[in-house]
Amino acid sequence: MVDEPEAEPDTTSPKSELGFASVADAESYLGTRFDDLDAASKKDQIVALKKRFYGKITRKTVAEAVDCAGSYVSKVGWSPGEGETRWERPSEEVSETVRNDVLDRDGRECVACGAETNLQVHHIRRGESTPSNLATLCRDCHKDVHGGSWHGVLPYQSVDEFWDLVDG
Repeated sequence: MVDEPEAEPDTTSPKSELGFASVADAESYLGTRFDDLDAASKKDQIVALKKRFYGKITRKTVAEAVDCAGSYVSKVGWSPGEGETRWERPSEEVSETVRNDVLDRDGRECVACGAETNLQVHHIRRGESTPSNLATLCRDCHKDVHGGSWHGVLPYQSVDEFWDLVDG
């Protein structure tokens, strides 16, 4: 492994609609990160990708780039440092009334892709279950926002950044 300072999250790579890195982005980075990629452990490669693309890469993309199972990617831990956000279970559950208010406000469609099925209400920031802190996402986009895992790193730091992310 090349000895270098930890990279800052990459915000300039080509990304999908929701801002996530592609397999090509991941493979390209791994090729520059390690002198001998074949000698680098899968664990080291996974941690490098999680750090480099900080919350902007899905488990499936990491698994494809590293050539391993998605379940293995989930087992390889990396905790973000100070100033980074990691998803935690919201402190309050969403009442049925508030959930319906949020679904109605968002036109009963995913605010990211426009899907009208498998809708879920997402806590934008940990804390209150109020409409201003909630958004409607389909199951796929909801999981993507969590970095491909329900316990993934969030790719935004504020409510405004969340809306910028889903508005493209």
